[in-house]
Amino acid sequence: MAKTNSCENDLLGLFFRNVLPSWDGSATMGSPSLEVRLHTADPGVSGTPTTSQIGTTYTPKAINRSTSKWSVSGGQATSIDTESFATMSGSTATATHASLVVDEGSGVLNIAYRLELQTAVVVGAGAAPEFPFGNIIVTED
Repeated sequence: MAKTNSCENDLLGLFFRNVLPSWDGSATMGSPSLEVRLHTADPGVSGTPTTSQIGTTYTPKAINRSTSKWSVSGGQATSIDTESFATMSGSTATATHASLVVDEGSGVLNIAYRLELQTAVVVGAGAAPEFPFGNIIVTED
């Protein structure tokens, strides 16, 4: 049986905005931020944060899990700021996918959501890729 829209929004709010749902009285979930990582292909359902990663010469982009960074409604979480990576070094690669990665404690990193980029992004030395306002959208259904 599927979750209700209200439950979907509550789960997205917890994950992206670090806001407890009204039905849960526990502490907030894990790390205060998510990492956005870029990939040359879909890392797949059993992939790790480094599966198909664009290289090791860039720093993943951290995005705070807060109400000032994410809008949640209608079963979707949407970034509400432009999110820019630091300037990259190394060889050129084409990113076709991104992942949202969480630290599950003790440095254990896992992909929580996989995203196909609407437009591939060519990255390399001197590039500073960015996701414009509202371009990171996750749907929970």
